[in-house]
Amino acid sequence: MKSWYKNLFLRGVASAISLLGLTLIAIPETSPASASTGTSISLSVPPVPAAGSSMATWQSWASAQQKAMESVDPLAIATSTPGCTTISATLEPVVSTGSAGIPAGIVTDAVVLVGSCTANSTSSPSIGGIIPLISSYCPGMNGCNYSSATNGYVAVGTYTYGGNSAYMAAAYTYTASGSGYSAHSELGTVSSGCATGSLVANSSSVSLSTGQYVEVIWGPRTGSSTWSGTGWHYNGSSYVDLGTVCGMW
Repeated sequence: MKSWYKNLFLRGVASAISLLGLTLIAIPETSPASASTGTSISLSVPPVPAAGSSMATWQSWASAQQKAMESVDPLAIATSTPGCTTISATLEPVVSTGSAGIPAGIVTDAVVLVGSCTANSTSSPSIGGIIPLISSYCPGMNGCNYSSATNGYVAVGTYTYGGNSAYMAAAYTYTASGSGYSAHSELGTVSSGCATGSLVANSSSVSLSTGQYVEVIWGPRTGSSTWSGTGWHYNGSSYVDLGTVCGMW
């Protein structure tokens, strides 16, 4: 049974928000779980418009980005790494806040993965063309910075999605004991220092057990920047900042 699905509720909300110019607020939810394995399938996304392009050009590109993302099962093209298992994958709309070189209000798609990694780290060469795991806290990433956070680890780095290496990812891994821990990952850009920064893409909140991660993947990026990965916990009434890590790519 295929666990890939488009979050149609968020799609409708994003479309309405894009038109009204309001702010998208994440709504806690739990993704369905099912086992999966990744295979190599090419994803064709049009080139990112040049800086200063018209809104019509950006909207056309965003529409093509969404169609490309929605044309494939993310479980089939998300990067597979030894030691990691993907539990579920969802496509969720992202309303740009003006970060990452994309005008505010432009709606694109991001991929949200939930899974687990058992290996702490490896320096092994690629196995059958599959990139080895940098760290259990950097699921599927090519380059990664990670740091300890409240009840786990946060990570940010580059990601090859559908053969395109210009994607970015942020992940939160829950390492404390127990289950049912509500968390989500946020990918952002930072102008100076290291902080949560300006929102680029958020995952929805999911329920994690020990050793599980939630990861948001977005792209392709428009150029070099300092990127941030932040974990958030929903305590039933508000979101609690779990920690942030940054890196330049």
